[in-house]
Amino acid sequence: MKEAKVEFIDEQCINKEMTTGSSKKACSTLKTLRKLKGVLNSFTIYSSDLCNYPLQPDPSLLQNDHTLEDLS
Repeated sequence: MKEAKVEFIDEQCINKEMTTGSSKKACSTLKTLRKLKGVLNSFTIYSSDLCNYPLQPDPSLLQNDHTLEDLS
């Protein structure tokens, strides 16, 4: 669904630029849209990998070996 929406917007931008007689601007607009889509996809993949990164906690950090004498 999302891809269909993106394609529709791309087509509308191209049609608008073509009707004004600026094919160079139409190509530039499409290039910009594709570049932004690529950045968004890269960010989505990166953030997904970051969120799914397996954590390996250090249990020794959770042990409380300190007494009140050590703290003073």
